[in-house]
Amino acid sequence: MCFTLCKKMTDSYISETIEDQDGTNRLVLLYVYVDIPGWPPESAADFLSLRWEVRSSNDWETKIELGSTEFEKVLGDRASVSRLYSFDPFAGRAVIQLCTNGPTDSHGHIWCLYTWRDWDLLNNREYRFIEISEDIFGAPEDKFAAKCEMDAEAKLKRFAEQPSTGQPATNSQSKAKDSDQTQP
Repeated sequence: MCFTLCKKMTDSYISETIEDQDGTNRLVLLYVYVDIPGWPPESAADFLSLRWEVRSSNDWETKIELGSTEFEKVLGDRASVSRLYSFDPFAGRAVIQLCTNGPTDSHGHIWCLYTWRDWDLLNNREYRFIEISEDIFGAPEDKFAAKCEMDAEAKLKRFAEQPSTGQPATNSQSKAKDSDQTQP
């Protein structure tokens, strides 16, 4: 985000786009160029909006558009979307990377915190916090979701391996089965 000595230009551009499988919905991340004295033209940009568009004939119509003002209402001052990861138009949610800026330090530098969040586009709110971005250019690892998935797969495997009694294994039967599998 631009706070000092810069002027926003009028031209916006698409930074990223995610389209659903049937091509009827897309999520567009828009930025606007900023003019910073001494910098080459079009070398700096600010977040403009996150736009959910729906195909209408041969054109796209805006269903929802969330700009910096809408994100700042939820996250506080100086919030912006920096990247897109996934989009589920049926749930009305997207996994996005958000940048929140802190206060300016004594040298005039602003720190930024990048986080991945599952965002409810319909209600403009965080559905689920995923993680702090350790690599701002990397994809979210979502270790919690991965662990839940591994736990679910392990439970399904234990269930499939238990004798067919028509009843689920008791907790002690599951523990015994687990200990049997770990012994040589």
